[in-house]
Order: sequence, then structure tokens, then C-alpha cells
Amino acid sequence: MPEEHLEPGQLKHNVLNRFDSVLIAVAGSAPAYSLSASTVALVAAVGLLAPGAILYGAIPMFGIALAFLYLNQAMPNSGASYVWVGRILHPWLGFLSGWSLLVSAVLFMMAGAIPAGTATLELLSPDKTDSVVWVTVVSAFWFLVMNALVMVGIHITNVVQRILTSIEVIGLIVLAVGGLIHASHQVAHPFSWSWFSLGGYGNLSTFLGGLLITCFYFWGWDVSLNLTEETRAKRVAPGLGGVLGTLIIVALFILLQVVIQLNLGDKPLADEAANIIPLLGETILPKPWSYIALIAVMISTVATLETTLIQATRTLFAMGRDKTVHPRFAVLHANWQTPVLSNIVIGVLGIILFVVSNLSASVSDLMTSAISAIGLQIAFYYGLTGISCAWHYRKSFTESFAAGIFRLVWPLVGGLVLLAIFVMNVFTLSFQETAIGLGLILVGIIPLLVAKFKYHSPYFEGHVFEPDAEEWSGTKEATVAAETVKRG
Repeated sequence: MPEEHLEPGQLKHNVLNRFDSVLIAVAGSAPAYSLSASTVALVAAVGLLAPGAILYGAIPMFGIALAFLYLNQAMPNSGASYVWVGRILHPWLGFLSGWSLLVSAVLFMMAGAIPAGTATLELLSPDKTDSVVWVTVVSAFWFLVMNALVMVGIHITNVVQRILTSIEVIGLIVLAVGGLIHASHQVAHPFSWSWFSLGGYGNLSTFLGGLLITCFYFWGWDVSLNLTEETRAKRVAPGLGGVLGTLIIVALFILLQVVIQLNLGDKPLADEAANIIPLLGETILPKPWSYIALIAVMISTVATLETTLIQATRTLFAMGRDKTVHPRFAVLHANWQTPVLSNIVIGVLGIILFVVSNLSASVSDLMTSAISAIGLQIAFYYGLTGISCAWHYRKSFTESFAAGIFRLVWPLVGGLVLLAIFVMNVFTLSFQETAIGLGLILVGIIPLLVAKFKYHSPYFEGHVFEPDAEEWSGTKEATVAAETVKRG
């Protein structure tokens, strides 16, 4: 039974603290998994300039983190980008922002479960790692376990996340230190500051292509904002968690990318089948200590499955509350205070697509293209969020120079860069990747029209449901609330 009575439609309040928000933001970006899964793609795109690409990708991304921080201060809502973009720019853009998050979450969960299954088998039964059936079964098991945890309440979800993320970060720090020591007497690529050079990319297309891949590296830290209604000091802690979490993952990504390049030669960095973090562990540490890397990837994948499920279910909950999807998605379990239907739908959809794509070669090819284009959806909704913040705080320079930089200029630059990445890569990805990636965003127009004309959602008239007041409010009231927060 719940510890306190909650009004229907309200998530469990005051569960997470500031430390939890930071940990969840770090877990959402899945440092070990992202490096293991995407390093080869990043090196293929920009070569040994990969550490620099991560650094330069972090600059606009930090602007987006600031946008989330300040928009959450003005309008705390578990819908995050979906609500803010809809209120400030246009309801259609807001809906498509939420839709893009949902699409990218489902696609990621299909791809993200596989390393967890593979790493588990690598630890427990290495002879079965080449079996598609075994990998599929174990990966599906992890997916279902994480879905069940998210469903049964934010308390247990948070406890599990604390443990998993702490182990992952400690494991990565051990790998980084071990890698630096190993490289001091046996180096694959001698360190060079040219790895951070802006002049080595050759053209803008290559540079932006690298930044698109880093979008996938960073993506996920904003989960702390989807938990804003379940966090203490909700106007401050979730956004601060996102900002601090972004700084932590940037430091981890750059450090470990440098360590990877110091210790791994050209061949493994060009091998599409390479699992980079476990390979790094085998290179720099003797067994059984090399298993630290394998455990880090497994834990990272499991932890980010949980945070991705949180993002998707809380976004669906907010959309159901606004009647932009079926209102039943906003119904909470009486005891757990979680949107159970959202969990069930996301879980069933994810597991079906995951199993079918693993067992069917033709479907797998389409899913691979969809996953390759996932950066399009991420760049789309992040970019719109940055623009929304800049417009909402467009008069910030009248308050102070610092307010203008952090609330207006940096989010604006971040938003414009992300949208530029989006547009550029629409034309540079393969036709199939672009058609699927962009098509999945545009498919959102169908449920949008259903919500507008069948459910008659007030969202499309500029109103969203206020979780605090338990009532509908429009843009005028939102602006007044924002100005009150700013003056305070």
C-alpha cells in the first residue's frame, strides 16, 4: 500500500533527491554501453578526432541541458519537451517532440537489450554467445525484469538505479586508470592534442556527422526531467541533475575515448563487430579483472533500459493526461502510483519488435536502419527544446548579462546546432535510413490528428494539465508562473 494518500492522476511525490537526479541522468546516457556500441561508428566518421568530436558535441548539448533546467523551473511536468515545445512554439511541434522521444525509446530498447544478454552469457556461459536464440532469450529476460521494476514503483526503481549506476561508474574509473597505466609502457596510438583539433575534419558534413553520433552518446540524461513530479525540489533538482549529469558523462566519455585510442589499434577500432569496452578490458587487465569491463557494459545496458522505460512511460502518462493519446495512459495503479498501461504497451511493443528483429533477417535489416537513424529523432526534439527555451526567455538580457547567456544564447545555439545536425543528416544518411528515421517522426501526425479531432484534446488549443493545480492552464498562466519563478 502507498505510504500516503495521493489524489488520482498524481505520481508519487518527493521520492527522489538531488543525488538521485544526477545518478539517473548519468544512467540515462549509459556511458559504458554508449562507448562500447558507438565508438567504432564515431571513429569511422571522424577517425582519431573522436575525443574532440565528443567535446564539441558537448558544447551544444550543454546548451540543451540548460534549456531543460530553465524550462523545468518555469513549467515542471513529466512530459518535459512534449509540454514545453507545445506551449511555447506550437502544439503540433510539441506532440511530435514527444512522439520522437517515444519512437527513439522503443528503437533503443530493441538495440539496447542485446548487449545485456550477450554480456550475461559471456560471463555465465561463453559457448552460447553465438546463439541467436540464447542471446534473444536472455536479452528479453533483462528487458522484462526492468519493465517490471519500473512498473512496481519509483522507490524500488530508484534503489536499483543507485546500485547499478554506482557500480558502472566505479568500473569505468577503474578501466580508465588501468588504461592510462597500461598505455604508459605499451601504447597503440600516442596521445596527441590534434585529437581535439577543429581543423582536421575536412568539411562541415564530416564534422556534423560526428556530432550526430555524439547525440546518441549523450542522449538519455534528460530522464531526470521526466521524473520531475516524483522529485523533491522539483523546480530545481531535476534540471540540476541533468546539467551535472551531462558534465559527468562528458568527462567520462572524453577520458575513456582517449584511453581507448591509447590502448587499441586501428584494426579493433575499425571492426564493426567489436565490443570496445570488453575488448579494452581484455587488453589492459588480466583475467579475472578484465571481467570488470564486461560487467560494466552489462550493468550499463540494464540501467539504461530502466531509464529509457521511465522516459517513455512518463511521456505517455503526460500525453494521456493531456488527452493527446488515449486518456487511459494517464491512469495510475492504486498502490504503485505508476502508469501501468504505459508500461504494458511499451513493454509488449518493445519485446515483440525485439524478438522479431532478432529472428527475422529482413526485419532485422529494417530495424538496423531505424536504429542508425535514431540520432534524427534525438536531434529533432532536443533542438526544438533549445529553441523553446530561447524564445521563452527572450527578454533575459534585460535581467542580467549572465541570464541572457545561460537562458537565451546558449540554449539557442544548442538548439540551432542540433537542428542543423538534423537537417544535414537527412541528406547524408542512406535513403533507407533517412526514409525510416524521418518517416517515423512524420507517422506521428496520424495519432496527432486522432487526438485533435477524436479526443478533442485541449492541448491543441494551447492548454496542458497542471499537475500541481490539478487543472488545465494555458500559455498566459504559464508565462505568469515563469515570471514569478524568475523574479524569485
